[in-house]
Amino acid sequence: MTNKRTAEINQWRYRTVWLNNQMAETRHWVANHILHKVETVVLVPVRLHLDATLKRYR
Repeated sequence: MTNKRTAEINQWRYRTVWLNNQMAETRHWVANHILHKVETVVLVPVRLHLDATLKRYR
């Protein structure tokens, strides 16, 4: 009985750790994905605008 309980606890722990890892990976991927999108949408036009402005004043 004790061994069975220990096995159950270990299995549950393993599952929890695995789930946490999956969540962390997913969060990391989502964060990177969103950051990349934001960079593309916001920073590229800003950079182009700055380049144009700098060229004008050179």
